[in-house]
Amino acid sequence: MGTSSIAEALEVEEVPLKKSSASRLNGFHGDRQHAHHISVDTEAKQKLSDVVAKKTIRCGLLILTWYFLSTLLGMFNKKLVGKKHGIFGNGGFPAPLLLTGVQFFFQHLLARLVFSTGLIKRTGSPFTWREWGKLVLPNGAVTGLDIGFSNASLVHITMSFYTMCKSTTPIFLLGFAFIWRLETPSWGLAGVVAVIVSGLLLLVQGEAEFDTTGFMLVMSASCMSGLRFTLTQLLLHGSKGAGEGGRSSSDGGGRSSSDGHSPTPFGGPLEVLEVLTPVMSVTTLLLSLATEQLWHVLPSSPYFNSAPHLLITALLILTGALIAFLMVWAEYQVIKETSALTFMIAGTVKEVVTVITAVIVFGDQFGIINGVGLVIVIAGVLLFNWYKLQRLKASMRQRILSREGSVDIEGPDGVPIHVVAAAHSSGSAATLGSPMRRDRERDSIRDRENGAAEEHGVLLSKRRSSLEEQEAQEVVQALEFEPLLPWR
Repeated sequence: MGTSSIAEALEVEEVPLKKSSASRLNGFHGDRQHAHHISVDTEAKQKLSDVVAKKTIRCGLLILTWYFLSTLLGMFNKKLVGKKHGIFGNGGFPAPLLLTGVQFFFQHLLARLVFSTGLIKRTGSPFTWREWGKLVLPNGAVTGLDIGFSNASLVHITMSFYTMCKSTTPIFLLGFAFIWRLETPSWGLAGVVAVIVSGLLLLVQGEAEFDTTGFMLVMSASCMSGLRFTLTQLLLHGSKGAGEGGRSSSDGGGRSSSDGHSPTPFGGPLEVLEVLTPVMSVTTLLLSLATEQLWHVLPSSPYFNSAPHLLITALLILTGALIAFLMVWAEYQVIKETSALTFMIAGTVKEVVTVITAVIVFGDQFGIINGVGLVIVIAGVLLFNWYKLQRLKASMRQRILSREGSVDIEGPDGVPIHVVAAAHSSGSAATLGSPMRRDRERDSIRDRENGAAEEHGVLLSKRRSSLEEQEAQEVVQALEFEPLLPWR
């Protein structure tokens, strides 16, 4: 064997030894890195678990607060205005529309007090007179009629029957939406209406203390709710989604709030109260003057026949306004902190909680027919809300995509991923040299292409997550005025 052959043999033997030693060394470092990654992943999962737990507790407390304040407000109003209830043992408050109008005025004062003390900063910009006339005035007037008719109906009907009837708002909402071409009639929507109507018929059939006046008032309130939501959608977005004559939260009509939550066209939730309650108050007070004969009923009422009773009455009205004020704040916090689906389900459960509370507290009669009717109505409302939620998500997704445009995802060197991949692919065809060198170059190119593909997938995943997060945020923002939840 020649010297060159021996050298070649030794070289051949040396290479595997080097590779084996390097392999063991890489394996050692790989094990340490793997152990480190496991430690980091465990710590990250623990932190994520803690964040989720805190978020769940916070959202649960907010929902319970919303339930409590909403149910308390309904019970309070029923106790104050109901025929068989009242405070001084001589019937309910004689003028429920007057009561509602004064409560609106107090809510306006509470909102101004919160802003003047600096507890909450304003997020909206002032309205022009034209904007006020087209957006604030119709919404305030219709909302005032909605709540005024609702409180007036409690004089005649039970709290449980009122709650169930008020859940039929989607019938009127869809009717007005068809008139203004905000919705296109379909068999699916017709089925939703048919389900809710059939449930309503069962509710009426099973109501032991049915009162025609109270039923007409609560259905008028439901009608006003549908009109209110439709007017809001029409004024903010225009017919068939074309923005006509309104302002949106993204067109300069308002400023972003300090917590990153974009305001409604009116500003934040308390600004909604501040802006709308004067119109709501004037609307209900004018209706009260026209229908409740205040000059006859108030002097002889125990609520106004002495100075102590007058003071108690004022405190009762202020208490109702404070409960309503806090309930609105809690509701908007729930919208902001939870998903649309969570809020939808929570709203449905709230209606059931209100009915059960009314049966326990006031002894409302609730038979099998009422139960079946309630289940059918709630099923129809859930179907309606699911339809609206999907439509709202699709609208937000289209808006985000049109705003973002088709931007290429860039690699770490600033070159779009697909260009990088093309460059790697073209390199393999240009590789020259010995067969072993070509093999090594081919393996290297394949590794780079695989790495680029993986990086491309990671970036696409991040991009998709970012778009989904934007969509979820904009859906939550839109919920503040979209007609998604009729019980609001």
